Amino acid sequence: MLHVMAALAASVVGTLSSGCGGASPRADEARATATPAAGSGGQSAADARVSSAATARVEGDFHAVLPTAVTSFGAASANGALYVLGGYHGTPHAYVPEDQSGAFSRLDLSRTGASWETLPEIAPAQSIALVAHGARVCRTGGMRAVRENERVRLRSIDEAGCFDPARGSWEALPSLPSPRSSHEAAVVGDTLVVAGGWALEGEAPGTFARSWLALDLAHPERGWREAEAPFARRGLGVASLGESVIVVGGLDEAGEISSRVDVLDVARGTWSRGPDFPGDAFGVAIERAGDRVIASGRDGVVWSWRGGDDAWQRVGTMMFPRFFHQLVARGDDEVIAIGGIRGMVDAPRTAHVEAIALSPRTSPRVTVLTIDSPMRAKNRQGLFVHDDALHFFGGNVSLEQHDFEPQHFVAEHHALDLPSLSWTRRADYPFSRQTIQTVAVEDRGIAIGGFGHEGTTPSTGQARTQAEAFTYSFDEDRWTPWSALPVTRSQFGLVADGEGALWALGGLDYDPAREGEDAFRHLTEIVRADASTGEWQDAGVAMQGARRAFGGARIGDVMYVVGGMRGEFQLVEDCQALDLRARAWRTITCPRTPRLNPQLVAIGDRLYLVGGTSRGEGGLAADRTIEVYDPQRDAWSVLIEDLPIEPKHLRAFELRGRLVLVSTHDAEPVARVAVVTLPE
Repeated sequence: MLHVMAALAASVVGTLSSGCGGASPRADEARATATPAAGSGGQSAADARVSSAATARVEGDFHAVLPTAVTSFGAASANGALYVLGGYHGTPHAYVPEDQSGAFSRLDLSRTGASWETLPEIAPAQSIALVAHGARVCRTGGMRAVRENERVRLRSIDEAGCFDPARGSWEALPSLPSPRSSHEAAVVGDTLVVAGGWALEGEAPGTFARSWLALDLAHPERGWREAEAPFARRGLGVASLGESVIVVGGLDEAGEISSRVDVLDVARGTWSRGPDFPGDAFGVAIERAGDRVIASGRDGVVWSWRGGDDAWQRVGTMMFPRFFHQLVARGDDEVIAIGGIRGMVDAPRTAHVEAIALSPRTSPRVTVLTIDSPMRAKNRQGLFVHDDALHFFGGNVSLEQHDFEPQHFVAEHHALDLPSLSWTRRADYPFSRQTIQTVAVEDRGIAIGGFGHEGTTPSTGQARTQAEAFTYSFDEDRWTPWSALPVTRSQFGLVADGEGALWALGGLDYDPAREGEDAFRHLTEIVRADASTGEWQDAGVAMQGARRAFGGARIGDVMYVVGGMRGEFQLVEDCQALDLRARAWRTITCPRTPRLNPQLVAIGDRLYLVGGTSRGEGGLAADRTIEVYDPQRDAWSVLIEDLPIEPKHLRAFELRGRLVLVSTHDAEPVARVAVVTLPE
């Protein structure tokens, strides 16, 4: 009985990028729809994006996702609640009234599992500045897209007002001296300060604001004070710090991104300079947290500056980089990132409300997202990780371990964009197949081998291992035949080395047409292929023994293999490391129990072992621990004793220094994504 063919080899290597690109600030930020090219032997489907964000369930370190993901909106926190107002959710730089939001929402940050509450909305607008003043939140300015004579014109607005949660209504403030958008604001004591921005009026070019404004919120009837500012920038960040207002970055009148930091002494009305912001500061977000300001740009790096310091200090990174977002503080040691978009082109908006710790972490922090899934496959899919998207293809639709009839295999290909939690249907894999090994190399993925009925290798009517390989173009959504393995292989390890070559290690060649035990051929030969030519050759070194369904990962020039199964369905109890340059093996310490079908992920100079099954009193059972291996010390330790999601057929990979776990093995049509932020 081929009862372990359900195991999925743990050797996914993905390339990850933030997708922010280098497009000009006026370039399109996102793509609404696209039509993929026909796949080689597969089926093509329209690339219509379907969001699962609205029904996503969040547990742990993140907060409830935005009801509608937006950019260019206002956000503030008051009395333990997060407020979000307005924004834009349509095609960037193709503004229409229908895609501007007037929604006003509140999230109770003090309550675990809180949901967004709908508050009295305003007329739809974007580029609104929202600040807190005591229990109230106050808005200034913004921009509206207005239809006039069948044409859409963009107009900045001069509106201002405060929302009183006790009354549940908006109260008007004096209008701004002139319309303003793409600005920001901050409050020092009772003084509301507005800085930066420009005025849009129909089709005319925007006029940059050269003044800063102040309003006494204790006596708003006295009206706005206006004074000259030493800069003219928009898309900038503004925050209070003590008795000062800090203005960071933005875009100047020449269309250049500025890294300049200006500091306003509100009482004196005088300006000075701070150290330049070290990141990309167009669409930057900034917030006060205790005695410092925290800022982040589209590269996802989080920076801290205390007034008077000579330089900004790096204090963290976002899981989901973004710009035209907002930051709000939750105490002195945490900020929350809301909304935004990760790049100028081909990037949907970010739905996550992400908590970012500002002090070193001593224990792991975990968030679990449960989202609706369009996939029929429940497990053993091929997986590429590329540009913040998970590409699932192939797999098995059954939750049972041994359902290998033809109808249980699929070729479907779905991509989940992690920042927006939206799905697109992509070109199907050329064959219905499971347990395909994958690696992503720059702008393409390579999928090799696997198990199923379809393929060029003759079949006897029963599923068998396969040898074909295909490359997938992420840009063209196209599968192209690549060099097949010399021998059919499944449950093997696949890794890309530092020289652009692929290594296929171990695994199983199973052919039910062969008699008896010869149907199961455990492969000890290792083959290597240049990723550009695809020509497979003997690697000049062999496995130390039979091993399939194991965990494998590379650090530098060393490939580590842990766990797995050998002949007679016995667990492999030794662990090995292969120096890919020297073609030499050495024995390493094993984790506390042997595992079948674990995932092994390299993050920095450590290896993380997760998922799979291990031997217990009643036989093999799911192993719910995460163990960490330190190659320098040749020692293992336990990071987490109890996984937050089902470990059966779980996949794991690294994303921006986090360990990410994904499971679709569920009777319900859902995918579960666990983000483990590692201790420092």
